[in-house]
Amino acid sequence: MSWGIVPIMIEEKDNTDELINHVITIAQQQELLQNGDLVVLTAGVPLGISGTTNLMKVHLVGNILVSGQTIVNDLSAHGHLMVCKSEEEALANFKEGEILVIHETTNNLIPIMKKSAGIITEVDGINSHAAVVGLALNKPVIVGATNATLILKTGTNCNIYAGKSVVTTATTKF
Repeated sequence: MSWGIVPIMIEEKDNTDELINHVITIAQQQELLQNGDLVVLTAGVPLGISGTTNLMKVHLVGNILVSGQTIVNDLSAHGHLMVCKSEEEALANFKEGEILVIHETTNNLIPIMKKSAGIITEVDGINSHAAVVGLALNKPVIVGATNATLILKTGTNCNIYAGKSVVTTATTKF
């Protein structure tokens, strides 16, 4: 159990929520964790009493807004979101360099998909239109992002990480 262990001295905390947040922050600063990583944390409750390890938490690291599936694992993008409820709205309002968020894509949207920083769709499947076009255009694409058009807001500055299949706030870095 000691292989791969990296000891780090941290501050004491008064409650488990503060402790977990502090540990995650320090591990990220040490570049031991990245956003999108799934970690298992153990602790003893009440805090400060040795030999009482009785808590285990599975935790997803980062400020993940939505997640889905991708087929191109090494692409990422940064930009403002353009959330569109319809194809017509996308064609009328999309600006070059934005991340397109839409229920599904069609051939009518290819001109703006070419100008996008990335694409997020609610329709799932690695054979979906967005996935195939994104692969051809070498763009980061996340498909199957459930309720993305409801959760995400136009103008939000975000990062899209196809390798982790997540969209995070811009202040969250991978």
